[in-house]
Amino acid sequence: MHTLAESSVERMFTKSVSYEGSVLRVGDESYDINSYSRVFVVAIGKASHTMVQALSERIGAGVGITGIACGPVLPDAQVFGFRYYKGGHPIPTPIQ
Repeated sequence: MHTLAESSVERMFTKSVSYEGSVLRVGDESYDINSYSRVFVVAIGKASHTMVQALSERIGAGVGITGIACGPVLPDAQVFGFRYYKGGHPIPTPIQ
């Protein structure tokens, strides 16, 4: 049970992702968001929506980050600026 609590997306983001001023830090890497004309995020897997939510909460509104999230189910509510796709693996889920 302890391992599951330690492996949550929110816990990982708390430890490894921060945003201050215009600098996004992910692990040991830092990115000045203002130095890019466009920032596009790709999130894939069961936790794709959770990761997009966590990133959005840290960065806040108005930064202009967009992207896609692809997971096995579509969430009830989506993060603004992101397109959502339903998909699975190892064989892609057919479009219905």
